[in-house]
Amino acid sequence: MSTDASGNLTFPPSIVLSAGNYDILTATNGYLKKKQLNVALASNTTLALAQLTAGDFNSDNAVNSLDWSVMNAQWFSNNTQSDINGDTIVNSLDFSYLNSNWNKVGD
Repeated sequence: MSTDASGNLTFPPSIVLSAGNYDILTATNGYLKKKQLNVALASNTTLALAQLTAGDFNSDNAVNSLDWSVMNAQWFSNNTQSDINGDTIVNSLDFSYLNSNWNKVGD
């Protein structure tokens, strides 16, 4: 499987997937998990994944002070885990993303 620039997940023809309804869990480090329930899939299909919310650095599926503790320890470093905006430095721009997602929880 691979994703395109828009975040769509494409199943290659070599994967045999029975047509039907599936529950999809999208998850990656540093982001809240999202579930898509009862998604109808067919072979040779392209699936648009749910947009993930940044800031869950400790993988507890919530953005809160524990995540700030992780980010704070990386302040003014080039730590890729805490660099939400990808500008190669952990700073107030990254905290603004964390702050805008404060108290959000994943599925």
